[in-house]
Amino acid sequence: MYRGVVRKYRPDFLVRFRSGLTLILEIKGRYTDHAKEKNAALQTWVRAVNQDTRFGQWASTVCTDPTTLPTTLTHYATRPTTHSPSNPRSATGHNPLPSRPPTRTEAHLLTPAA
Repeated sequence: MYRGVVRKYRPDFLVRFRSGLTLILEIKGRYTDHAKEKNAALQTWVRAVNQDTRFGQWASTVCTDPTTLPTTLTHYATRPTTHSPSNPRSATGHNPLPSRPPTRTEAHLLTPAA
């Protein structure tokens, strides 16, 4: 919700790394107040989907300078995955979870109420 209006959100890019991490990548020319609020909501969603664990591990970032994009992608590509008892990747290193993003219904269920 932004300024009292419920909005649909589609990320600019979803980047799936070999580690199983899915990065939500937003490209912004300017980091406006609207972009800040959208990013805050996205961070909340990423925490929720990662706690759920059915959809693998997710992260998000906003790129405002295209010259930093290779460094940003390398950072996430080489980032270690989170290993915990609730994370099925920890035992085998393979991701037995669905290799798809959450459906709209599942994403809605993962979205905290405003």
